[in-house]
Amino acid sequence: MSTFEIKVDNSKCTGCSLCINTCPINLEIEPQLKYGESPKTDKVIFRLINGKCRVLNPQLCENKQFKCNLCEVICTGKAITLIT
Repeated sequence: MSTFEIKVDNSKCTGCSLCINTCPINLEIEPQLKYGESPKTDKVIFRLINGKCRVLNPQLCENKQFKCNLCEVICTGKAITLIT
């Protein structure tokens, strides 16, 4: 049995919010994110809190029906790591 985890190294996170605004699951929940807006709820996977990316609902990513590591790839600071 594998353990899924989304790790964010806050010392590397620049607070750019690319992960938040490109995550397909975040976009499904809050479509306005594609325009660079901030999430309006805590029902998303990622959200900026005090200028750093925070993982709120990793189970949404773990239970998705498709393969994705966009957050890890798009992170300019290489702060996000998916552990599967």
